[in-house]
Amino acid sequence: MATSTFDVRPDQEQSIYEFFRTKLLRELSQLFEWKGLPEEVPYDYLEMALTHSGRAMFFYDATYGYMTLACSADGVNVYGKPIRARAIRFTTDMGMPDYQRTIYHRYDEKMEKEKACVMIENMYGGEPMLNIVDFYAKRMAMLQQAFDTNALWQNLPPIFTTPNDNMKLSIMKLFSDIRSGKPWIIVDKEMLAVNGVPVEFIEVQNKLADIYDAMNEIYNSFKETVGINSPGADKKERLLLDEVNANNQSIQTCLHIMQTCREVACEEINEVFGLNISVQARGADEAEGDVEDGTGDDGAEDGSFDGEL
Repeated sequence: MATSTFDVRPDQEQSIYEFFRTKLLRELSQLFEWKGLPEEVPYDYLEMALTHSGRAMFFYDATYGYMTLACSADGVNVYGKPIRARAIRFTTDMGMPDYQRTIYHRYDEKMEKEKACVMIENMYGGEPMLNIVDFYAKRMAMLQQAFDTNALWQNLPPIFTTPNDNMKLSIMKLFSDIRSGKPWIIVDKEMLAVNGVPVEFIEVQNKLADIYDAMNEIYNSFKETVGINSPGADKKERLLLDEVNANNQSIQTCLHIMQTCREVACEEINEVFGLNISVQARGADEAEGDVEDGTGDDGAEDGSFDGEL
């Protein structure tokens, strides 16, 4: 299992990173829609296995029926394709069952259904999505940390200098009464002096809008990379039709790799097991319609970051 390379020290930074990592993985798990899968095959597990492991084996088992498990591949044939798939799982009722099957290829002879499996690859070569998710989750976490820090420093209180603890207590008592609406009554003689109480202010430039825009750019870059249909930019004005169409071409190219791997697996599954399984990207039917601009029906622009934190 791949691990993150994000060097996190404080617990808060780690929790922010995990939040974005989970968010991006959840979006990827809903990228494709499978139709015709046997009832015993959980769709959500299939996509999560492909996202996390890069490969999954579809096969038939006498006990569980049709199954899909994240797997490893052993050996290669003359074309460099893996020969056998293996998945070991712990269950409370069966211990550690070891599933090993021969991977079906069209240039092989027909195999018995109980001995064959079809390898489903997320991308060519069984590449998972964890590296991509970690890359973007790290940068989104860094920007979120910068956003939180800049927002915090917008709340800087004024700085008072006092000659003694008595004046310090007087000032603290005054500010403690702000929320109650009580009047400020000054009885401290030193606070009534001609020069008053020295006070200083620290100005921190408000960068919240710039950081938010940068986060939108990173988030949209992720969606364009994996093929989620998005305008891919966050602008205050509406996107031109040519900009949206150009971005859609890039999205289709990225999405085509993952969809092709799944379609090839569907054809092989149907051929070996006599099923009728198909897959397509979610929203593919709607994407065939005309694109007018970068806004939805309510006039709000698409492709911007949700801003959960």
